[in-house]
Amino acid sequence: MSKRTPDQIRDDAMKAFNEIAPKKYDNGQNEHGGLLDERKDILADCRDETIDLWFYLESARRQMAEKDAEIATLREALKIMARDNRKACRILDKLFARCDWDALARGIMDKEANK
Repeated sequence: MSKRTPDQIRDDAMKAFNEIAPKKYDNGQNEHGGLLDERKDILADCRDETIDLWFYLESARRQMAEKDAEIATLREALKIMARDNRKACRILDKLFARCDWDALARGIMDKEANK
């Protein structure tokens, strides 16, 4: 993953928000109707939405932990495979140092295609 500047982080987040939020709001309007400013118990609605968010976050945390474990397993497998091949080991060392996983995947696919 490339490094982003603080401005890029902000701009990326705002771009994503601006792409998603209008449709999400419009769908909510179509589903619920009325004016948001006139809802009777908007704090209760916020509370309910926050509770939903908690469950989403916990599921996302679990998914990320599972992916991290899978990545660790794949890294270990690659290290074991590379022990038998010094050239592959040097290449993997460079890739691991840069964490350029796209290049790693391309290298593996290129080797598979040349078999």
